[in-house]
Amino acid sequence: MNKLNFLLVAIVALFAFSCIENDEIIYEKSVVEFDAATWNAKSVVDGVAKNYTLLTRRPNYGQFVSTSNPVITRASGTITLRVNLVGPHRPEQTEVAYKIVAEETTAVAGTHYSPLAGKVTIPANSSFGEVSIPILNPGVSSTTAVRLVLELVGNENLPANENYKRIGISINQQ
Repeated sequence: MNKLNFLLVAIVALFAFSCIENDEIIYEKSVVEFDAATWNAKSVVDGVAKNYTLLTRRPNYGQFVSTSNPVITRASGTITLRVNLVGPHRPEQTEVAYKIVAEETTAVAGTHYSPLAGKVTIPANSSFGEVSIPILNPGVSSTTAVRLVLELVGNENLPANENYKRIGISINQQ
């Protein structure tokens, strides 16, 4: 009986501690995406579902936005959004284009935010770049929040992730 128990323990130990082959991670197609869009749910604006996240509070890298984050207001200063490179690092810096989605944006350049560069740079051997959005204080205005919606366009070698290419910022005017 002891030999049988020993044999069972040896077989269990053999399978329990056997090696597992690690698969090599291969990216079939690299993409770029807004970091905050991957952590937060898509939004509903005026009862209409949108294909982007609408941030009302200042986002932190790699975290969902919660009520503990400060509200984005016309006195917020600069909002920084991270753009992720999903894929292997590139040995040279990479420029990726983005645009303002005019049909979704109610904020006015020069009044609610400073005009934007339209390009984000991902440094060499890095996984992300940053888009800085200077929020302007237009003085006394309405109590209605305005929206700024951005969309990553990518470049000829690095497209935007279709699911996370748009992000909106709601700027509270109070």
